[in-house]
Amino acid sequence: MATNLRKYKYTGPPSTRPSATSTSSSTVPSERSTPPPPDTPVMDATALKSEILLALKADISAVVKSELKNALAEDFDSLKVEIQGVKAEIVSNMAAVHSEVDQVKVALKDVEEGLSTWSDEVTILQTTVTGLKAELAELREKCVDMEGRMRRCNIRILGVAETSGSCSTASVSKILRETLQLDRDVLVDRSHRSLASKRPDGKPRAIAKLHYYQDCTEVLTRARTRTPLRFNGDPIAIFPDYSPSVAKARMSGTESCSQLDFASRTRERKRNSQTSEGSLVNFVSWNVKSLNHPVKRNKIFAHLKQLNVDVAFLQETHLRTVDHFRLRKGWVGHMFHSNFNSKSRGAAILINKKVPFTVSSVEADSSGRYIIVVGQLYTFPVILANIYAPNWDNPKFFSDFFSNLPNMLTHHLILGGDMNCVLSPVLDRSSPKRASLSKSARAIQLFLESYGVADTWRFRNPGSRGYSFFSPVHGTYSRIDYFFVDKRLLSFVTKCDYEAIVISDHGPLLMNIHIPNPQLSYRPWRFNPLFLSDEVFINFITSEIKQFLEINQTPGMSYLTVWEALKAYLRGQVILYGAHIKKTETARLRVLTDEILEIDKLNSLSPSAETVKKRIKAEAAMARTRYHYYEFGNKTSKLLAWQIKKKDTEKFIQSIKAEDGRHLENSRDINSEFKKYYQALYKTDLENDNTRIKPFLSQLPLSKISTTDKDMLDKEISEEEVLLAIKSLQNNKAPGPDGFSIEYFKLFLEKLLTPLTNMIKEAFQKASLPQSLELATITLLPKPGKDPQRCGNYRPLSLLNSDYKVLSKIIASRLEKVIPKIIHADQTGFVKNRQGADNVRRLFHIIDIAKRQGHPLVIVSMDAEKAFDRIEPGFLFETLKAMNFGDSFIRYVKTLFNGPRSQILTNGVMSDAFTLSRGCRQGCPSSPGLFSIAIEPLANVIRSDLSITGIKIGTEEHKLALYADDLLVFISQPAKSFPPFLTCLKSYSAVSGYKINYSKSEAFPINMTEQQTKVLPGSFKWCPDSFKYLGVIVCSSCNKVYQENYISLINKAKADLQRWMDIPLSLIGRVNTIKMNLLPKFIYIFHCIPLKVLITFFKELDRAISLFLWRKKVPRVKLLTLQAPYSKGGLNLPNFRIYYLASQLRMLWMWIFSKGNDVRWISIEQQELKSTSLAVIPFLGSKKQLSTITTNTLMHGSSYILFWA
Repeated sequence: MATNLRKYKYTGPPSTRPSATSTSSSTVPSERSTPPPPDTPVMDATALKSEILLALKADISAVVKSELKNALAEDFDSLKVEIQGVKAEIVSNMAAVHSEVDQVKVALKDVEEGLSTWSDEVTILQTTVTGLKAELAELREKCVDMEGRMRRCNIRILGVAETSGSCSTASVSKILRETLQLDRDVLVDRSHRSLASKRPDGKPRAIAKLHYYQDCTEVLTRARTRTPLRFNGDPIAIFPDYSPSVAKARMSGTESCSQLDFASRTRERKRNSQTSEGSLVNFVSWNVKSLNHPVKRNKIFAHLKQLNVDVAFLQETHLRTVDHFRLRKGWVGHMFHSNFNSKSRGAAILINKKVPFTVSSVEADSSGRYIIVVGQLYTFPVILANIYAPNWDNPKFFSDFFSNLPNMLTHHLILGGDMNCVLSPVLDRSSPKRASLSKSARAIQLFLESYGVADTWRFRNPGSRGYSFFSPVHGTYSRIDYFFVDKRLLSFVTKCDYEAIVISDHGPLLMNIHIPNPQLSYRPWRFNPLFLSDEVFINFITSEIKQFLEINQTPGMSYLTVWEALKAYLRGQVILYGAHIKKTETARLRVLTDEILEIDKLNSLSPSAETVKKRIKAEAAMARTRYHYYEFGNKTSKLLAWQIKKKDTEKFIQSIKAEDGRHLENSRDINSEFKKYYQALYKTDLENDNTRIKPFLSQLPLSKISTTDKDMLDKEISEEEVLLAIKSLQNNKAPGPDGFSIEYFKLFLEKLLTPLTNMIKEAFQKASLPQSLELATITLLPKPGKDPQRCGNYRPLSLLNSDYKVLSKIIASRLEKVIPKIIHADQTGFVKNRQGADNVRRLFHIIDIAKRQGHPLVIVSMDAEKAFDRIEPGFLFETLKAMNFGDSFIRYVKTLFNGPRSQILTNGVMSDAFTLSRGCRQGCPSSPGLFSIAIEPLANVIRSDLSITGIKIGTEEHKLALYADDLLVFISQPAKSFPPFLTCLKSYSAVSGYKINYSKSEAFPINMTEQQTKVLPGSFKWCPDSFKYLGVIVCSSCNKVYQENYISLINKAKADLQRWMDIPLSLIGRVNTIKMNLLPKFIYIFHCIPLKVLITFFKELDRAISLFLWRKKVPRVKLLTLQAPYSKGGLNLPNFRIYYLASQLRMLWMWIFSKGNDVRWISIEQQELKSTSLAVIPFLGSKKQLSTITTNTLMHGSSYILFWA
């Protein structure tokens, strides 16, 4: 407070009186007289009081604090100590808490890990339980399935009295045969009474297991259709033997099935009343000459409606894209149109909405010239193509159009339109201007011929005149509007006529086609070869085979039954896998399509390089999904497609002439007629009377096999033989009725070898085949140059199951080793190291020598009627015995002939199976060898008959030559030899079933007059100038032989090359075409006719080939360069002259190494040389030396290679 007070000074009261000053004091001012500084505060009482109070309060506060501090200091110190203790206790407790928390954390972590582990284990257990439940369900299904399979051949018979033997297998077979009127006994494996309690009538059910599933099906079918059934006067019933679960399920659905069955029958009756025989579709092709004007358009559509059109092909519509809606009339369901960029051209296809049509693809020409629609008409696959051709000669347009036609192998073409050219200048014009065809017409005719397509109107009106177009300028009529259809559709065309030329300058062309019922087409299942490279499929089928054999290959079970069941089971699994793959690919394709659409959508909104890349990748993925395999583009696939198409068309039988003279055109009627014909053909005409066969064979000096060969043939079948047989069978052959190809057996050889071997062994032991191996499908190939209206003019080819081929191949392989030892060298067909060309060379030698000798000689070329199909099994078996074949091998052969059955396939219709009682199946590996044995007695009886005189050359007599069933007989002294020769034929035919068709057998006389031939017996066809043998025209003069074979062949080759000229093939494709189509024909002639061929022949051929390779343009590469191998920059184009010389090299080799006993012409040529050996000729130095040895033309031709340089 004192400090604060010191800043104030007290100065007293103010004075007003002046002060006296002195001189000295005036310089030192007085203190009192000095005024206070301006900033010095002046204290007043109030402020001072306040200040003092504040100072007192502060002092008091300090005193109080000091006193309190002194008073409480000890308490505070003790409190601090206590707080420090509390803190220490708290720290200690916190450490304990932290320790316990850590322990809890560890415990919680252990609990969490345990829970996680338990949760995983629970999940695993749940998954395991689920899997076990699925396996249990699958096992139950398999058990049910296996039970059903075990019962599939079972039947239940109700109402048969329980007596001694009433339930034996023989009794059950008798009951079935008599009750159901079967034509044979049913093979019953076992039968017994059911274990259930007796029925009220005291007749417990009889349960029988039939051996063959087909028998079971037939029994149940007849039991349903032949009610009521009675046996010994008592009513009986026959039912399937269902398992209890199946029977219960069937009972639960009885009411629903009845309702569905009623609805199905109602729909079926309605469908049959409408389309039981197919559907009639009316087509029209009309050049309407513009549809722009509404009045004309209405007239056109009114006329179409009046014609009752179902499908309309319209040309020159002259409509733009925006005007297409004008074609959408009330009756139009589908409308397809192609247009030009102006009001010209235009082609449209209109389909009536009442006609069921499903579109697959559409191709519209941007120039408005054509429209192509692929789809299904009444489920019938068709290609509808409408064309408006240029009105100038433009063959390239037609070639491009025809090459763009899709799906020609699987669909039926219906092509209509205005071609703007005539195909016959004489018949198709009212006043023909020119005698030759236009280039466009030639292109059309090439297409018709190659694709197997026909001009419908001309087919129905071969020599008539009809016109579709009138030219007012020239005042002439012409036929330039056509309908071209697949030849397989010609039998279904009921009408094809030109209507009056009204409204337009063209007249409508109407055609009615009776679309066949789609159920007529038979589509057998075939193993998909694409699965052969699918690892997933291979593993799947391998596991299925293993599982099936583990379950079913039990002791006592027949290997035949196991094999049949295995094939049926695997077929189902293959079908199931194929369906799964197809479904997966379809789904993937759909996903990729959606992805591309989405990418296109994004790219349209915001174009970028990234979206373009994505689209390219997606499109490539879609392409890979669609492509099953990669095919080299330069192969002749296009040409092959054309040839296959033509071949299929030729196989289609349009009509046939029945035995009663009726002309059959319906496919079912044609199939029935062929079945009737082949049933009669394969039915034996002879009884198995050994009393006639044995005496005939006993008089012949037949060759016999050795004991070593006999033991080899009789030994048991081994796995090694089965393995070799499978590997030796060719790939890419049509499978039999079961659909399994040989590639399938090769793929799963490891798993199938043992069960297949066991099946074959058991089959040979029992001399009985499994039912599926007995069945074959007969397809028919028309014989060239024969009347296709006759059933006998088709060659039957049996499509056999691959396992049957394996079994037959084993027999064929064993036979192959012994046949050359027991079959005379006169037979060259299907004998190892013998060729048909040897017979031809021998024939030419005999003709040449006979002419030089001057003696009468007749060469008879015998035509046997269905030689392979008429051989009697009984005669074959006796011939085998006569040749010392063992009982075991004969039993093997009998197995092949024990109950074979066949079904006829024609025009997509399959007949019922029928039994064959004779004949060797064409297509069976063992048939050629067995036929050679069966026909050897005929050759033997002719050779051994001394009253039949052949031609003697040196010390040898030549009487006959055979190539399988093609028989040549050389008869000198005809008047004396012909009667015994005909007697030999008759005696052989009487015991073997062999039948000669004398009207088709040709006789070639040498050194004989016409009068001399007329007096000879036998109604042979006499051919004094030439005849055909093994594809070679045989003449008496070498010059004629050269003209008829070499010159004729090159002319045909040039015609073929001209026909293939416009086919769009690359250079490599054209080279391959020559290799595949021309080369084999020339090689065969080179082998058969070794005449000297001049260099001009090969030059002419090379020119034709060059024109074909370069399409009549200037060659870019020399032919010699193309003929070089790939390693030298060439394309391996065949050099035909080199092939000719190589063919003659074979003859030189045979001169050196062959013996006359093996090849008959060797001895003839050796006789020609007399003292010189044939082996010397290849080493002669000049032609002059050869001429001094022989003048034989054939030998000079074969020696040409020695001096050709």
